[in-house]
Amino acid sequence: MDELARVARTRWAECKFPKTFRVDKVVFVQNTRRNQWLDLGESALGHQDSRLVGELVDLMAG
Repeated sequence: MDELARVARTRWAECKFPKTFRVDKVVFVQNTRRNQWLDLGESALGHQDSRLVGELVDLMAG
């Protein structure tokens, strides 16, 4: 595993492409027992969506 990590770090350092990207929204998902992804909600970054946050907190609490 250490060798794989070393190779990955070396290749990343040698990469000439930009290593940054802009994130303007997040999507919260959950994997189900049937190995399917369930969309829980999405939110634009920089904007507060208290309803979405409240629903996610309630969902995570069980």
